[in-house]
Amino acid sequence: LKDRFDGASRVMVSNSDRVRGNANAIVSNSASNSVHGHREGLARRHRYNFKLKPYNPEHKPPGSKDLVYLEPSPPFCEKNPKLGILGLTAGSATTRASASTA
Repeated sequence: LKDRFDGASRVMVSNSDRVRGNANAIVSNSASNSVHGHREGLARRHRYNFKLKPYNPEHKPPGSKDLVYLEPSPPFCEKNPKLGILGLTAGSATTRASASTA
């Protein structure tokens, strides 16, 4: 899991390649009244109608099992009232070493 987290790819959502079509189309064959008839002969539809593109165009698109993120995490050590981040508590310090072992 840590390797997948470390290798996560930043992506952008692209809905320009949306799957076109009417999801509420009525099936007009004799099996349309069947309990299982509406599934026969239909291709499996994608659950989401958007594609993930790499943020850096030089990177390859993510696979179905790749871990991706849309925006980088904010720096939690720095105070940011707008985001509700309190920053460091008095007397504590964060370092890369402690952040990578969490």
